[in-house]
Amino acid sequence: MIRRPGTFAGLSTRAQWIRVGSRHARAKRTRTKGAQVAESYVVTGGGRGVGRAIVERLLADSHTVVVLERDPDALAWTADHPASARLFTLVGDATDETVTGQAADLAQSAGRLTGWVNNAAVFRDAWLHAAPAREVLDLIGQNL
Repeated sequence: MIRRPGTFAGLSTRAQWIRVGSRHARAKRTRTKGAQVAESYVVTGGGRGVGRAIVERLLADSHTVVVLERDPDALAWTADHPASARLFTLVGDATDETVTGQAADLAQSAGRLTGWVNNAAVFRDAWLHAAPAREVLDLIGQNL
């Protein structure tokens, strides 16, 4: 589900895309020739910890950021953030190709997609000497 900070979770994804897209479409039409194009970034797992620190740094540098987070509760801080006009949230799994495509599209609608930070990780205990090789390889693959 795509949410602007402060929106109601009950809005349909389509309605939010239209609202977000039309706002950015108006902003793009007002640019003049030679104007600097905004840079946008996607940060997976950006709701807390190191991911949030990365988001805060990018916002401090005046970039637009799409935070892709699996846990909607981890995004509560975005609603009242001073840079909420440049902060977008997307609830979903970073391993889902559809979700990552939505994150890229959302970032691109805000400006030139300049960077992608793969901060999200899946942690499960697996003893290298006891777990099957396939399980260990799957864990490694999820986090690369």
